[in-house]
Amino acid sequence: DVPAERLVQAATVLGRADRAMYLHARGAEQHVTGTRNVLALINLALARGHVGRPGCGIDMLTGQRNGQGGREMGQRADQLPGARSVSDPHHRRAVAEAWGVPVEDLPTRPGLTYVEVLEAAHDGDVRGLLTISTNPAVSAPDLTWAERALDRLDHLVVIDPFFSESCRHASVVLPGTTFGEEDGTITTIEGRVVRVDQAVPPVPRRGDIDVLRNLANRLGVGRHFAFATGREVFEELRQVSAGAPADYAGMTWDALRDRGGIFWPCPTEGHPGTPRLYTDRFAHPDGRARLHPVHWEPPPEPTDDTHPYVLTTGRVLAHYLSGNQTRRIPEQARRAPVPVAELHPDLAAAVGVGVDEQVRLTSPHGSVTVDWTANPGLRGDTIFLPYHWPVANRLTGRRLDPTSGIPGFKHTPVSVVAARPGSAPVAEDREPGPVATSTW
Repeated sequence: DVPAERLVQAATVLGRADRAMYLHARGAEQHVTGTRNVLALINLALARGHVGRPGCGIDMLTGQRNGQGGREMGQRADQLPGARSVSDPHHRRAVAEAWGVPVEDLPTRPGLTYVEVLEAAHDGDVRGLLTISTNPAVSAPDLTWAERALDRLDHLVVIDPFFSESCRHASVVLPGTTFGEEDGTITTIEGRVVRVDQAVPPVPRRGDIDVLRNLANRLGVGRHFAFATGREVFEELRQVSAGAPADYAGMTWDALRDRGGIFWPCPTEGHPGTPRLYTDRFAHPDGRARLHPVHWEPPPEPTDDTHPYVLTTGRVLAHYLSGNQTRRIPEQARRAPVPVAELHPDLAAAVGVGVDEQVRLTSPHGSVTVDWTANPGLRGDTIFLPYHWPVANRLTGRRLDPTSGIPGFKHTPVSVVAARPGSAPVAEDREPGPVATSTW
């Protein structure tokens, strides 16, 4: 429903612009067609030549301070350190040699993504799980189902600085470290590797590195985890990423601080780093870029007479991710003490909900009752609900983008009605226990 003249206006601006940045966050990605959405943006930037030049580029605004660095160093289920691919035999061989292990020990195909791990736990194919500073009991889609998946595990270990909702499902809970208790590096969305120094020692007198090293010793692979500091971990990153697309080999611990960060690839010490990619060629054998035809497809769960509106989830300024930290901070909790749905005033009038009433949202996956507020900037058929509480994802489903494995958080068919006083409470309106700063 974007007016054609607005599309023409946007195209005209980009057509005349010598420089342009294409920035996107979760809004483009968290659809079952999210990969296609992002490819459409890439196509546009390539077609206009807005790549590989000053003031140009395409960037994903990551949700975590080291989201970029984690992905580059093997956090993704299809990658090895250095942004290498598990499907590439040359990449596997390079990593195996750096680690001193047989190449046969490395996977030859992508592993399970976040939701797929929970599905495997639900089906009994994954029996044990270790999570570090993630909170699936809030952030996973189809949350009631996800909680059942956690409870079906034989053994769940949660490492987190704060006792989260997921800790209630755990066999073992270990205190993790916060950013101020760690040293190491982060990588920005522009590819700049930045050094982070420890401000205070860990409260539990051991950090995440110590936990992983001790676990490796118990599993008989301690020789591969013989490090105690972030600096020592970084030295391994230098070694294992040498020659890779995200090459850290030429960065030194001291140079990261002295130079205010270094851009990868940086293959040798003294190398200036690479502040801008694709100035001469793209990462294909012939050096040329690739355009990907993108065709629109309707959402796999369309609205209907039973669920005529669209729920989209996202952030509010006061809170961060699952809220496990920010909901404990009094100042932040006062700004946003409970989840509040946002409705266009016309929609609120159409469903007959009063200012002092709550609304009940129902999707094919669940039902929740929450406070609401008017937002005239929304489309009339769209409802917004923040995901920082274990509420929004009671409504979302588990359909995934077939390429990225990301759930379609941004489009869930729902109905909305006024929740009249005295109506029966729904399951999610429960006392949240020690993690909460308020009830909902």
